[in-house]
Amino acid sequence: MHATFAMRGTNIQSVFQKMGASISSGWQNFMNWLRTALTRAREFIVNAFSKVDWGQVGKYILLGIANGMLMGLPNLLVIAKKIADSLLAQIKKSLGIKSPSAEAMKLGMFTAQGFQLGLQKVSPEDMARSLARPITNANTSTQQTIIQNFASGLTVTQARTMIAENNEALMNTMIGALSG
Repeated sequence: MHATFAMRGTNIQSVFQKMGASISSGWQNFMNWLRTALTRAREFIVNAFSKVDWGQVGKYILLGIANGMLMGLPNLLVIAKKIADSLLAQIKKSLGIKSPSAEAMKLGMFTAQGFQLGLQKVSPEDMARSLARPITNANTSTQQTIIQNFASGLTVTQARTMIAENNEALMNTMIGALSG
C-alpha cells in the first residue's frame, strides 16, 4: 500500500508539473500578445497625432469663434433696438411727451420769429451770396469725390482680395497671440 501511495504521489506530481509548464507557457504567450498589442496601440496613437496639422486646427478653431461672434451680431442689434425703443417709450411716458408737443410748438414759434427777424436784417445780395457759395462748393466737392472714386478703378475682385488678406492677417495675429 505504501508503494501504491508513493506511485500515486509521483503521478500527481507529474500531472502538476505538466500543468505548471502549460500554465507558464500560456502566461508567456499572453504576455507576448499583450506587449505586441500595446506597442501597436502606441504606434497608432503616435502616428495619428503626428500627422495632424495643429496650426490648421488652431486656425479653424479661431475661425469658428470669429464666425460665432459675427453670427451673434444680428441678434445683438435686434436686442439693442428693443432696448432703445423701450427706453424712448419710457422717457416719453415719464416726461409726458405726446405728439404734437405743446412745448415744441412754442419753441418752433419762437424759432420761426427769430428766423424772420434775422432775415429782415440781412440784405438780399448778402443772402444770395451766402446761399450760393455752399451750393457751388458742395457741387464741386461732390464731383471731385465721384471722379476720384471712379479714377481709382477699384474692382469688386480687388475689394474681395483685400478683405481676404485682412482676414488672414487677423487670424495670424490671433494665432500668434494665443501661442505666444
